[in-house]
Amino acid sequence: MDNQRTHPYQSAAGWILLALAIPLQWWASHPAWQLIVEPMRFVFWHDVVEMFAVVVAMLVFITGYRAMFTVRQGAVILLGVAFFGVGLLDFLHALSYVRMPTI
Repeated sequence: MDNQRTHPYQSAAGWILLALAIPLQWWASHPAWQLIVEPMRFVFWHDVVEMFAVVVAMLVFITGYRAMFTVRQGAVILLGVAFFGVGLLDFLHALSYVRMPTI
């Protein structure tokens, strides 16, 4: 039975992500091919990626919280509150990183 609730590109996006993940896992499994990154450059990019993840988590939280005013409640609000916790933990992780420069 064909599920009519799926987006037409949903299956293609899954296959593309899988196709991208296989070479990445193969590359990560060979330590001799991995890059050596300077510690300060690593800290910078680590902070950039962490803050991007915090912003995305907070945007999901705001979207879920705003669902309180619409007909779609329930799981959307729960998902939003869960992402608030994810964003908060991710932000605390970024601040507690050992080599994090002082703010």
